[in-house]
Amino acid sequence: MNNAYVNKNYGGIWVVWDRLFGSFKQEDAQQPCIYGTRAPLHSWDPLWANWQVYSGLVHDSWHAARWRDKLGVWLRHPGWRPADVVLRFPTPAFSLAQHAAFKPEQQRSSLQWAVGWFVLLLGAAAEVLWHMDSMPWGDAAVCVLAVTAGLWGVNALLQNRITPLLCAFVQMACLSTAAGACAWTDVFNLAKPLALMLLMFVAWLPNGLADKPQTWLVRALVLSWVGDVLLLYPGLFLPGLVAFLAAQVCYFKLLTLDAPLLPNRSALLRCVLAGALMYAVLFFNGLPMDMRLPVALYVAVISLMAAQAWGRSTHLKDSGGLMTAIGATLFMLSDSLLAVDTFINPLPYAGLWVLATYYAAQALMVSGVLLSLRQQADASQKKPATQASQFRNT
Repeated sequence: MNNAYVNKNYGGIWVVWDRLFGSFKQEDAQQPCIYGTRAPLHSWDPLWANWQVYSGLVHDSWHAARWRDKLGVWLRHPGWRPADVVLRFPTPAFSLAQHAAFKPEQQRSSLQWAVGWFVLLLGAAAEVLWHMDSMPWGDAAVCVLAVTAGLWGVNALLQNRITPLLCAFVQMACLSTAAGACAWTDVFNLAKPLALMLLMFVAWLPNGLADKPQTWLVRALVLSWVGDVLLLYPGLFLPGLVAFLAAQVCYFKLLTLDAPLLPNRSALLRCVLAGALMYAVLFFNGLPMDMRLPVALYVAVISLMAAQAWGRSTHLKDSGGLMTAIGATLFMLSDSLLAVDTFINPLPYAGLWVLATYYAAQALMVSGVLLSLRQQADASQKKPATQASQFRNT
């Protein structure tokens, strides 16, 4: 990052090119090389590390006023930005003296869990690479995605974005999704119930939050876990559907505790129309007679749950409410994919699409609800202090 070494040593390993073109710079003991980037990443996330540069390009291209500049962001030299974008979104000048390395502090237990999961993921990656040539390309792609998502979970744990328990859920969800997509029956039967059981503990453990919402959240997850177990057996689809129906009722009740009932009419209309459209597709494509009423009831309940989630999001106007609403939408998507795979036509690698959206939905709903509860608890603690300050001023 220091000036003496910037724009030098492009070759990396084959420094012969830097010798030929005059860009070689020998390290000087009097002026040590400070490694890093002048535009700091502030993350260890492998996905964000690859996307960060493109995210900035998309941002500048979107906000540029002229179409020539929108295109120029992608074609001109690195670092070029349109003049109007620079005025609206200035980038502070780089200062080596003010540079601080990205070093989030972790608890010892988090570090131990991260090392353990990383070793297991390293072994899983080696196993996939060892058998890659003999695997169908779809199975190989699913395994690569699962390992990548698992590594994302480890990095999120190291950056204190998730707890060790939530990281364990991410790993089990990845394993369950890969096993379901690749038809590893024994692994799937073990990992699927275990994944949601871990998420139940995530919802149950936080202290200092409102008991009633947390209780309804745990109830919804317990009923979802029952549905997961029942759906492992082909002959128990209807009881599994009933368990998930009860889980959606619990989620709906939970989302009415801190928001009015269905406060956003446009969200209600969109969710109901989406549910009605999905039911019509199933109905006119051979939905069995004995499943028409249960499926209709389930579609109605989950549509209302999603509508309440979006209405609650507009009412609370916090990040937790938005996360919960996105999770509810993914829940509808996951169940729609499951219904298509079950009643219309089997989907290729259905386990990947159904389970990935399902676990993302559950994780977002749990994380969103807990985040909203924490924000409400923090606000209630600050309020008495503010009132006391006003009283003293008076």
